[in-house]
Amino acid sequence: MAFSLKFLILLFLAIFIAGCGGGGGNASGDANAGNGGNSTISLAVIDGVGESTTTVTVAGQTLQATYLNSAGAPVKQARVAFAVTAGAGVVLESDSALTDDKGVAKVMVRSSGSSVSGAGTVKASSDNVTGFVNFSMIATGTGTGTPTLSLAVLDSSGGSTTTVTYNAAQRIRAVYLDGANKPVVNTAVSFTVTKGTSGTVLSVASALTDANGVAYVNVSSSGPTAAGAATVSATAGVTTGTVDFAVSAAGSDRLTVSLVTGSGSDTGSITYGGGQRIKAIYTDASYKAKPNTYVRFNVSSGTGATLAAASAITDASGVAYVDIGPVSAASVGAATVTAWVDNVVGVVNFSIVATGTGTPTLSLAVLDSSGG
Repeated sequence: MAFSLKFLILLFLAIFIAGCGGGGGNASGDANAGNGGNSTISLAVIDGVGESTTTVTVAGQTLQATYLNSAGAPVKQARVAFAVTAGAGVVLESDSALTDDKGVAKVMVRSSGSSVSGAGTVKASSDNVTGFVNFSMIATGTGTGTPTLSLAVLDSSGGSTTTVTYNAAQRIRAVYLDGANKPVVNTAVSFTVTKGTSGTVLSVASALTDANGVAYVNVSSSGPTAAGAATVSATAGVTTGTVDFAVSAAGSDRLTVSLVTGSGSDTGSITYGGGQRIKAIYTDASYKAKPNTYVRFNVSSGTGATLAAASAITDASGVAYVDIGPVSAASVGAATVTAWVDNVVGVVNFSIVATGTGTPTLSLAVLDSSGG
């Protein structure tokens, strides 16, 4: 009898301990947990106008990793590591980045020179979740020509951005190439704020190009409440370049501006009669839409583009549109549109593509009753 009682007690304890399970499970179903399961990292190459591409050049493109958990929700503030797994000549400007509120982490990728071509592969990983992207490196030319100085604004993770805020570790990147599209090394590039001088601060006035012809300077707004449109110009020898961007108040609402086709797809150029529109999305700091708000627009750079209206009201999704097109069918060049709501500013850069040349004609003739 005593033996049976001891056996029952031991059996009960064994069942109780097994039922507790050691406390190792995640019964709460944490929406931000990204390890294992069916979590995914999708990796893509993004060009300068925000569209997906399969090519990489010496000028640089953005690698965008989107990290989602098994429920399809973004995994926020996760460290994503980037590594080149194939392709001689692939250069990553950072080896890791944190995901944002949308589960997106970005770094810049480029080829090591203007004559480099071939295939490349980059892997993105966080814990045991990985993603890959394949692309082609395109040589940008080996002939003689005019030196170029290309500028871009980079965010703290090395991705391309059009917005600068207060002390947020953004940088201006200048890529200096000679007439044969080869890097010009160990050369001073001077930087100047030529628009928005009261709201924009550069860390230094000049920087030397590295082995890849790249020079950097840190950029910030002048204070947490500064806002407006800004332009930074750079000079190397007789070669110049500019970049336009928005200065936004830290922690403020958000105004995301893009150029879209009549069907709503992102595009990087406008054509005469092409039906393109400027799209502005106005949200609060947590990306909640702000409807029934006037958004104002103007062409802040370039003489070849014209807007159909100077303002528009956001809809229930916080979106406002204005039509835009070239001044004429022969107009060409680059342009920038700035949109703003009070001290919240957004910009979009794009190109103007000619759809015809020459002067339109109207020819008249007198016809007889037979049409001759």
